[in-house]
Amino acid sequence: AGLVSAAGRLLWRCRCRPIQRLQGAVQGCNPDDESSLELVEIRGNDEIASLASTINRMVLRIRERTANLRQTSEKLDTYIQTVQTTLLALDFEGRVQLLNRSGAALLGLGEEDWQGMDWLRWVQEEDREQLRIWLRQAAGGQLPPRAELEYAIRNRRGEQRLLRWYLSLLENAEGRPAARLGSGEDITDRRAQEQELERARQEAEEANAAKSEFLSRMSHELRTPMNAIIGMAHLALRTELDPRQRDYVQKISVAGQNLLGIINDILDFSKL
Repeated sequence: AGLVSAAGRLLWRCRCRPIQRLQGAVQGCNPDDESSLELVEIRGNDEIASLASTINRMVLRIRERTANLRQTSEKLDTYIQTVQTTLLALDFEGRVQLLNRSGAALLGLGEEDWQGMDWLRWVQEEDREQLRIWLRQAAGGQLPPRAELEYAIRNRRGEQRLLRWYLSLLENAEGRPAARLGSGEDITDRRAQEQELERARQEAEEANAAKSEFLSRMSHELRTPMNAIIGMAHLALRTELDPRQRDYVQKISVAGQNLLGIINDILDFSKL
């Protein structure tokens, strides 16, 4: 009986206890808690020790990959929060899933005030219905032409800002669209500059048209009487005149031709 009892204790120590350790390590593993992954210390050269060694290698590999994933996630979060453009993720009902620091500052919000917020409340009323249509299309995997769109928002400070969005779709584990991600660029100042340049261009074209019309009128109103004077002087010179009269008419003709030349030069220069 004593020998059997001793053999039982030895079997427990050599087989059952290591198996219980392995079982405890596996059952205590929580996929959401890295700290639950523990190494199992089992000595020996048998199959149980080999299995424990395999589990330990898996634990070390999981820890390494988890650490790498955490570093990558931290780098990505740093990029998202420090990039100067607005990064916005919406579900297909228009609720905010992600808004970076730049986007929160644009709206005049704190960094955490956007959680679950209805984005449509910030969109100008005339653009809301179109945005709802785009969200429904995104739910079906469609994006606007060139994956871009523009609409205006009004922030907490009462400022209206015009944003241009470059869009993409975020997918879930099944590969289905889960959210719409947009990179937003504030083009309010640029659009104002473009409109100012357009107004300046139109004003320049109107001024140029007015100048052309003025030159056309002046060309007619100045050249016509000068040509009449020169023509009449030419006809007068073909008649019988005494020397003094001929001298007077010739001077009128020469002076008229010279004056016409000056007028032509001035009008031609004004066209430049």
